[in-house]
Amino acid sequence: MYVAKDFFEKTIKSKNLDTLALLKFDEPSTRTRLSFAIAAEKLGIKTFESSDVISAKQKGEMLQHELETYISMGIEILVLRTKENNIKTRFLGNSDYTSVWNKMKNFTYSRDNETEDELWVTEHFPIYTLGNKVKNTRINKSSNIPLLRVDRGGDITYHAPGQIMIYVLINIRRMGMSVSNLIYILEDAVISLMKKFDVKASRKKDAPGVYVKGEKIASIGLRITRGSSYHGLSLNYDVDLEPFSDIDICGYQDLKATSLKSLKISVNKKIVADTLVELINKKITTFQT
Repeated sequence: MYVAKDFFEKTIKSKNLDTLALLKFDEPSTRTRLSFAIAAEKLGIKTFESSDVISAKQKGEMLQHELETYISMGIEILVLRTKENNIKTRFLGNSDYTSVWNKMKNFTYSRDNETEDELWVTEHFPIYTLGNKVKNTRINKSSNIPLLRVDRGGDITYHAPGQIMIYVLINIRRMGMSVSNLIYILEDAVISLMKKFDVKASRKKDAPGVYVKGEKIASIGLRITRGSSYHGLSLNYDVDLEPFSDIDICGYQDLKATSLKSLKISVNKKIVADTLVELINKKITTFQT
């Protein structure tokens, strides 16, 4: 909810308040916080932070009512609650798969319960990766693309420039989240992204990932250890799709891959990556068991 600064000014003036308390709230509202600051500065009123926190239910449409309740009680404190709750994001550019994989493992095995969660965004040089429990898979022996067995779930897939990789380094135990919850969130973020482009995307039961007209546009593979996740999802932006034909994508015969380019979506790649990160961030930080 956006509360206009003239509401703050009018309310403060009418009650001759001389102090503003800025408390933490469950979701950020930059515009509301800015209005609060503008009104306070314009009227020369002191502001300070408080550590008090209220439940997520006391927000949105209740904010204005709560302000009026405090004022009617004669309490000379105007209360606004806001909280920045973003997962730290690192943009790694083009990268070697093995190097990033080792960094993910080091991060995960060295973290403790106070370590902040992170999202890593990158694109890899051409490589096939194979899940740790796969015994047999099809791959064209004439391919000169390297194959690497890794410690994630899932089967075989392909990575290359033009494919947006988002690695999800999340303490799911701390959040009360299951691996199924996290997979659902990642799928839902991609589905929401595609909806912004007026493209209907969907998930498949027992086949993690996101599909458009039966073709796979996003793959998901995770590793959970010590209550935390690493690896993550890949989204085909304008990656060369030909190498996918040399494998059974994610272990499924005749499954084809697609991309934003193939779907005639020409939105700038950075905008796509930023939007997907924002969607993942929001869906993870607002998760409730």
